[in-house]
Amino acid sequence: MIILEFPSESKDVFNELIEHSPSSVVFAKKGNLSGTADLSVAMITAAGAIAPFVTKIVIEMLRTKRKISLKCKGIEVRGLSEETAKEIITRLMDGKNAN
Repeated sequence: MIILEFPSESKDVFNELIEHSPSSVVFAKKGNLSGTADLSVAMITAAGAIAPFVTKIVIEMLRTKRKISLKCKGIEVRGLSEETAKEIITRLMDGKNAN
């Protein structure tokens, strides 16, 4: 499972993934801390075939300077470059070691 934490107003970037595989993503509201933006969490359960959609979401968030964090297998990653994001997500979704 991959968990993406993001500002709630950015949920629109998930539309294509939801259309392609609605059962592979579950959303939850995380709330906010000390007056910061509301945060949401997307829990993505499918593997392999939806990796391109997850990569596209992360890259779109990075390109538009929106904050996003990626959590998987007890590891949290923030501040990714596009290329690093692609590599990490592909490896995680394929079940390979992301070292």
